[in-house]
Amino acid sequence: MADLEPQGREPNRWTGRQQVIVAVFLLFAAAAGAALGYLAYWAQQEAGAGLVEDGGAPASTGLRPQGSAVPLHPGERAGGEPGEEPEPGEPAGDEAGGEPGEEEPAGHAPARPRIAIVIDDWGYDWSAAPGFLDFPARLTVAVLPFLPHSVEQAEKALAAGHEVIVHMPMEPLNGALDIGPGGVYVGMDEEAIARAVREALAAVPGAVGLNNHMGSRATAEPAVMRAVLRVLKEEGKFFVDSYTTAATVGPAVARELGVPFAVNQVFLDHESDEEYVKRQIRRLANLARQRGYAVGIGHVRPHTYRALAEMLPELLAEGFEFVTLSEVLSIPEGTWVASAAPSDEPPDSTAASGAAAPAAAPEAWSAAMPAAVQETSGAELPVAARETSSAEAPAALQTSSAEDEAAAPETLDAGLPSAVPEASSADTPAADPAGSDSPRA
Repeated sequence: MADLEPQGREPNRWTGRQQVIVAVFLLFAAAAGAALGYLAYWAQQEAGAGLVEDGGAPASTGLRPQGSAVPLHPGERAGGEPGEEPEPGEPAGDEAGGEPGEEEPAGHAPARPRIAIVIDDWGYDWSAAPGFLDFPARLTVAVLPFLPHSVEQAEKALAAGHEVIVHMPMEPLNGALDIGPGGVYVGMDEEAIARAVREALAAVPGAVGLNNHMGSRATAEPAVMRAVLRVLKEEGKFFVDSYTTAATVGPAVARELGVPFAVNQVFLDHESDEEYVKRQIRRLANLARQRGYAVGIGHVRPHTYRALAEMLPELLAEGFEFVTLSEVLSIPEGTWVASAAPSDEPPDSTAASGAAAPAAAPEAWSAAMPAAVQETSGAELPVAARETSSAEAPAALQTSSAEDEAAAPETLDAGLPSAVPEASSADTPAADPAGSDSPRA
């Protein structure tokens, strides 16, 4: 029995040794696992830290910096598809355009060049009015106050989705010109001017701003423009300087008072010739491509309507966007003010636009356009667009005149207001140094 006892204890001793080995192995494995987990955790933290740049701001992720997104056309996403507009100050996401990782700095011009067209002289029974009201792109309609059709046409323009502003009669250098009722004259005191502006704004339904009708004398007077622009500031309206004279102080006073403003860059229809208007529209488009957007002024005339209608599909296919003045002024300050100055760009270079004109409009747009826009022949246009303007309007509004031709020469080398810093250029619509007024401006 004594010999058998050690043999019975030997297996128990090896079993205990094995248990120790297993326990040590398990402890080692647990320690190794903990170490690996710890290393993985810190590796993850290090990777996360790379998403934050100096100052704690998120690194480039393809999103716009908050609060810097360029305002969009109502009802459109930044990529151009129908949808909900981002909330103010909310990043627009990758739909805002550009490749992932590319940020657009605050104040950057829109990716799509924008064209804002103002159509002046509404209020009379113009034969071309129905065509403009049905125009498939948004326009800014400038309505003369206190005329037979002022209220009716303003309401129709609003119903059609266009923007409405007051086309404020203001004193020209040529005192013989009839500027229409309710005008502003330099001999009026501040109270009388303010009253005239308030009454004009109240007389045009839905007006969100004001531009000058004629006004080469009035817009050159600081006291007059302060009286006008103070009312616009009080009423929350913007100002558009039609720029009928190089001596205008409108932009400088607007900046002084903090009133949103824009400056006309191209008069589209100085000549009653459709081909001329098309060249001016191309000039406007070239400015928009160069600067991000441009502002032009035309009038309620058949040849102006035909030229715009025929060029619209071409410009849309080239990537241009038609917007209202409110949309131009919603671009962050620092872009639109600088863009107010005319450019030295050649007047009608299709090549300068960077894209060849397509043979036809995109199918989707053509289907949505009235026949008058799709056809190029004047004979195919609505009768209203082929007729001459109404006899009830003053002669100065119906025909070109020597003064009208002098008001917007092809070139003007000096005289831009200090509020528009890049003086010099071929595209300015302003008057010559003599200061002649455009009776249609």
